[in-house]
Amino acid sequence: MLRPGLTLSLLFLICAVSFAQEKQNIHFDQYDVDGDHVKDKIWFDYSNGEHCCYTVHIKTTHDSSEYFYPFQVDGGYYQSLDKSTPDHFKIGDFDHDGMDELFMEIATSNGRMQTIPDSWTEKYGVESNHIMLDYNVGTDSIEIVNEPWVISPDYYFEVRDKTPDEIVLRTFSEGNLFGFKDQNGNVVFEPRWHQVGPFNQNHVAMVRHFQRTWLIDSRGEIIDELDHMYVLNNFVSSGGNFLVFDGIGGYYFMNSSGDLINHEPIKGAKPHSEGLAAIKDSETGLWGYVDPFLNWVILPKFKDAHPFRNGKAYVRIEEGAGGFIDRNGNLLDLKDK
Repeated sequence: MLRPGLTLSLLFLICAVSFAQEKQNIHFDQYDVDGDHVKDKIWFDYSNGEHCCYTVHIKTTHDSSEYFYPFQVDGGYYQSLDKSTPDHFKIGDFDHDGMDELFMEIATSNGRMQTIPDSWTEKYGVESNHIMLDYNVGTDSIEIVNEPWVISPDYYFEVRDKTPDEIVLRTFSEGNLFGFKDQNGNVVFEPRWHQVGPFNQNHVAMVRHFQRTWLIDSRGEIIDELDHMYVLNNFVSSGGNFLVFDGIGGYYFMNSSGDLINHEPIKGAKPHSEGLAAIKDSETGLWGYVDPFLNWVILPKFKDAHPFRNGKAYVRIEEGAGGFIDRNGNLLDLKDK
């Protein structure tokens, strides 16, 4: 008979070993990858870290071929590779060819993309952090397709051949989260973001989840992720530009491609409205108005300036006095304030 303390220690050891063994892999056996109408075997080896990675194996049934890919899939914590995060991993017949594909975000850490190793590119042809494993009937093998980073692979493959003008999406909310519906009221992107903006004239919108912010297009393709920038103007883009703030006193205008228009910080700025944005001149400390390319339209001569509304903008001429100007900078009236 074992001593109580030893019994507990042994029990703990058995549980720990069982848990470690359980963590070795996660299986999916309800998908047909090779199109022979028999379910294939898909499993992911787990690295056994508290927060790390999975690597994928596929065994097809029609010829018993086994494929192993060393690409690390950041599934979050253990057993979170459950298709609840489709931007990391999802299985389905996305291209409607009767065979299931694996869509994976690889070589990322906490959702942030890392550099693809040269060895992966040389051996497997991987050039993107987002790939699809797709069975090719012609070559009788699984091939790697480099794909863009998308919010929903299902939706992306449905609309990828459409022009942006053919896609109309509108925001909606459930509780405190926001998503998008199409023009027929069908849910395209489930509510998952804490803040979203409408699509601008370039078919680009800004979305935010906790502290991470992305630019996406109407196909759900992620254009860029904004690092260390705070979005102003309630995520609304005017004139195709977004106004962002670096948190230390610098303002920047960003276009719909995620590129900064000004590379030097502006010390004071307000969003574009009706094609003009008020900014503070760094030399004089006075305010004027610029076009979307940041060319001066109304030279800086005001103590303060506000966005245009219906062809007029309120400016402060001097302490205690201000008035409205037109788009040419002509003062329409003067009054105390």
